[in-house]
Amino acid sequence: MKNTFYVDMKTARDLNISGNLLLVYSMIDSMTKDGETFSMRKADMARALNTKPLTVHKCLKKLIEKGLIEQVECVKDGKYLSTFKIIK
Repeated sequence: MKNTFYVDMKTARDLNISGNLLLVYSMIDSMTKDGETFSMRKADMARALNTKPLTVHKCLKKLIEKGLIEQVECVKDGKYLSTFKIIK
């Protein structure tokens, strides 16, 4: 799997996030357009970011708590997908 995403340092400063939190946010932000959702298994996100699924899970939870993303219910072919949408 080859995904390209960009880290916007202005966004990092504006949102006051860094490290893995910034990487997870940037991945979601880069792969969506206004109002769209982003779906990917946490294990696949972790592999793309060279980290552990638990780290991705914690980052997603923190981003939701900060009000930067929201989790959207999504079931595809009977399987639950981690689906998120950028709020800020």
